[in-house]
Amino acid sequence: SQENAKTGAVYLYDRNGTAFTQSAKLTPADSAAGDWFGAAVALGQDFLVAGAPNDLDFNGSAYVFDRDANGTWKEKQKLTVSAVTTIEAFGYAAASSGTRLVVSATQPVSGKGAAYVFGKDANGSWTQEAMLTAADGANTDQFGASVAMDGEYVVVGAPKADASGTDGGAAYVFKRDTNGTWSQEAKLTPSAGHSPGDEFGVSVAVSGSVALIGAKLGDGNEADSGAAYVFRRSTAGAW
Repeated sequence: SQENAKTGAVYLYDRNGTAFTQSAKLTPADSAAGDWFGAAVALGQDFLVAGAPNDLDFNGSAYVFDRDANGTWKEKQKLTVSAVTTIEAFGYAAASSGTRLVVSATQPVSGKGAAYVFGKDANGSWTQEAMLTAADGANTDQFGASVAMDGEYVVVGAPKADASGTDGGAAYVFKRDTNGTWSQEAKLTPSAGHSPGDEFGVSVAVSGSVALIGAKLGDGNEADSGAAYVFRRSTAGAW
């Protein structure tokens, strides 16, 4: 119906043998038309997070659902951050690892974008523990267009960053130290073949000390055919 247009939903599928069957359809209790709930999703051990970047007059939000012992998914908590600009788009991208999750907002901090790390406490509640921004971020970089998380590493893509020319793109690696403090460790760009318009950082992934960064308009076999770049972290901390 028009009342529910673009509200959004998240669908769960369970594997049975080689087949996947839908087991749940999730919507938040306060869903409204135009929220875009489900624009970003991430799945943890017994929880999931789903972004709704158009919620709250485009400031955005994210919802955490927990799975109980019976396998039923229930809404646990709605995550928000304080609005920094008129449009924030919190919930644009999301990722999780262990008892932490990260949700990005592509337009806060004067339009430069940010990624927010949340940790789960002993009571199962989620609280913000860090706000990650690029040390050299600029307006229109779209920092937060993609995020990935594994252990003490978070990788954030900024596909419109003007590295190697307009919209060449970049990705940023953040690391959590033994005191729980997050800081930027590296800015990633390709060592060769990086050109304006590549949008390097449009997609990101990380596993241990290896990061994978996509450039949808990178020059692969043909101009703008796309490419993916693999980075590995040395013991000295260089990628």
